[in-house]
Amino acid sequence: MNDEAAYTSPIPHLPTGDGRFRLGDWIVDPSADEISRDGQVEKLEPRKMQLLVVLARRAGEVVTAKELLDAV
Repeated sequence: MNDEAAYTSPIPHLPTGDGRFRLGDWIVDPSADEISRDGQVEKLEPRKMQLLVVLARRAGEVVTAKELLDAV
């Protein structure tokens, strides 16, 4: 995927409108359990993707271990 400019959002962790969101240089696609940047695609295990999504949604907040375990 080389159309990363299409997925730019004003704040890096906000959704792009199609379920994917940017996190720094990465495009995160929860529905495919994939992260990508510069044409490199990495597949994540579903639970790791859930953890990433929870932490991205709570960026800047303290998240307890219990909250993480409850979410994933």
